Amino acid sequence: MRFQVFFVMQLAKRKVEIAHIGCQTDGQVMAQVARHLTEADNGFLSDMDYFLCDHDVLYTKEFRKTLDDSGVEVIRTRIGCPQQNGYAERFVKSIQTECLDHFIFLGEKPLRRAVESYLDHYHHERNHQGLDNLIPFPYSTSKPDKSSTIRKFERLGGLLNYYQRENGKEEALAA
Repeated sequence: MRFQVFFVMQLAKRKVEIAHIGCQTDGQVMAQVARHLTEADNGFLSDMDYFLCDHDVLYTKEFRKTLDDSGVEVIRTRIGCPQQNGYAERFVKSIQTECLDHFIFLGEKPLRRAVESYLDHYHHERNHQGLDNLIPFPYSTSKPDKSSTIRKFERLGGLLNYYQRENGKEEALAA
């Protein structure tokens, strides 16, 4: 069984949202995904002006029309030019090499858990070279005491590791 993971990314902050994970992805599912992404209250694309995508058949006319009707202009890249959507291509490569290639998933639930755990790491613990080696959404914005102990934290059974001063993550999680 082959699962597809559909994501959208806000380029300025590299914020990634998983819009759909499933093995039965068709025009109707993608139309529902478009409605969900453009909800006025909490849709990921509700305050976006543009949606950049390739020519995949899943981006149906109905999908594109739903985005257009909500004020999000759909820009399609040229055929055979993945470099025009380099940020998305880089994210796909990162999640594949750092996470998905190391597991055999026996269903949607473990895949969803691994992707969600990777996204937590990607947003809150991983430095991004394109953002001056900063973490886009750190757990704590306060400066930790330089004399505090540095601890190692793990995700996905030790596949992903990150290091943080002891008073960083605990303060953020307690708040």
